[in-house]
Amino acid sequence: MKTPRLFSPAVAKTLLPESLGADFQRVMAPVAKEARHRCELTGFPYPQTQDKENHSWLMLEPREEMTVARAGNAKPLIKTPEQLAQDIKNQGINSKTVRAVCPLYFWARHTDLALSFRRGSLVFAPWISQTELLQFFRALMVASTQKGVPAATDARQTLYKFGALFGNGSTLCEVTGFPEDMEWTATGWLKSVRRLPARERRTYLQRFAVNLRFWPDPDAFKPLAPYWAKVIKTKIGKAEQVAGTPWMNHYQSYLRELQNKNLAPVNKA
Repeated sequence: MKTPRLFSPAVAKTLLPESLGADFQRVMAPVAKEARHRCELTGFPYPQTQDKENHSWLMLEPREEMTVARAGNAKPLIKTPEQLAQDIKNQGINSKTVRAVCPLYFWARHTDLALSFRRGSLVFAPWISQTELLQFFRALMVASTQKGVPAATDARQTLYKFGALFGNGSTLCEVTGFPEDMEWTATGWLKSVRRLPARERRTYLQRFAVNLRFWPDPDAFKPLAPYWAKVIKTKIGKAEQVAGTPWMNHYQSYLRELQNKNLAPVNKA
């Protein structure tokens, strides 16, 4: 995923935990089981929590691809928002109408909802793809949980500084061509873009939105940090024995790359 998906089909909101309430885990369970408790887009494992709730962190996303045969390597046909809503209305919420998606990728693919529910913000980051930025964020979150590792403090600082530096209003106002005499807000900008005629909107987004990325809110994803660390630690072995764990190395490599381009916050303390 190179860039975030800014607009969601209306039915996506009805699948949120905030919309389904207590029913969310009940309808999520069979979909997660069918997906073998992995994100269907990335393959990242999301085993059920080992507690009395036994819940899943995965999200429900409308399954957009039509299940029809296509010649050769042709791209699958994509359902319209109306077709997505009708499928779920007719068939219910199941693995044929929805898929299990990692919460980081879900919110990046439904940015308008993410902004409404305060799961993150938009930043100017043309040097990195959306997928890489989500990996960077998750690595920072895991690194920030490491006890007795000096770089953990740096990771925590970067989590908050990144959004402040690359998501400030003056920068985003300039790179999106937003009127300078107006206060830039992500939700206000999206509403303005949505009101454009379809052809103008497509042209505008291709020109101005291509450099924007979704940056998750560290506080919103804080409960997932120890969960990610635990899941990954079971796969990388004795990570806790050395300060430079695979996760820490992963985080530091991204940070060094950004610092070399003078695009990342530098701790001068």
